[in-house]
Amino acid sequence: MMNNEEDNCVLLNSIDEVNLSHIPQSNNLTILHQNIQGISSNFDKFVTYLSCWNVRPAIVVLSEVWLDTDDQVSHYFIEGYEFYSHISTFTRATGIVVYYSSELVDFNCNLTDCELSGADVLYLQCALSNYNFNLICLYRWHGFDCDRFLSSLDSVVARSTTCDTVLIGDVNINILINDDNKVDSYLEILSCYGFEPVINIPTRVTETTATLIYHVFIRSRTFTHFVRGAVIETLIGDHRAVSLTLRSNTMSNIEGANSSVSGPANTSASGSATANRIFVDGEDIKPLIFGNMKDLQQGQLYDMKAVRRLTTRYGEKITIGLEKEHEIL
Repeated sequence: MMNNEEDNCVLLNSIDEVNLSHIPQSNNLTILHQNIQGISSNFDKFVTYLSCWNVRPAIVVLSEVWLDTDDQVSHYFIEGYEFYSHISTFTRATGIVVYYSSELVDFNCNLTDCELSGADVLYLQCALSNYNFNLICLYRWHGFDCDRFLSSLDSVVARSTTCDTVLIGDVNINILINDDNKVDSYLEILSCYGFEPVINIPTRVTETTATLIYHVFIRSRTFTHFVRGAVIETLIGDHRAVSLTLRSNTMSNIEGANSSVSGPANTSASGSATANRIFVDGEDIKPLIFGNMKDLQQGQLYDMKAVRRLTTRYGEKITIGLEKEHEIL
């Protein structure tokens, strides 16, 4: 059964549950990731599945495409989408393709140079009307030294300091494991740059295991007021898809000229905001919040306990940076 719609992350077991949820609505922007386990074997099945969505995702990320060259990707065309690809030679069981909608009004995705040791990566700068965000799509290779990957990842996410950023993909790190140095290092790197996890449900389930290796993290500067993750059964082997659906107060015209999003993104029912202050219940909480990330020095930790405390208190999911010496306990 589908989880409560107010949950930040839900498990959707069928296409009916996907369409009954509020994920595929025309005034949302959805990013979907699927480990395809060989695009030549499962592409037609996946495209047929995607066609059953009431509103298709704006961006579709496929990992483990198992191709030899980027030229081969053109044989796997999805109507209504353009694509970028990164096909490595580390092993054949790698590769990533990102499809982005060519039908949305005022929607653009531009590829920027990026290298990530031990992974296929596509770093996109996306714009929807006047809402800008970065998208880091990746597939971490099996068998590559994890420490080298983590060191390189630190450099990649450090670039993402000027606007909202989404990281999505198959990282092959099971973040359900406790007391693991590699898991801790991975989460610490992302936390240091303000990234919060969206997915908390196992993404690959077998008869004997349940792991969370397909990840979605988001770092928001514009106080995105609608953020929802989903883990979706697509029947591509035992590989569930993951998705992120978001909306910002600056988004508009997602599906067409008559579709828009209204309302303040960074307020609760009893809150309001200005450029210089953030009021909730008459209290200015701007001193607690660094809305401008350039105020944060590299390596300065985000205090997730404080984030949760403010989230609970003010009824919004917000990403903030707090100086450690002013930590709220």
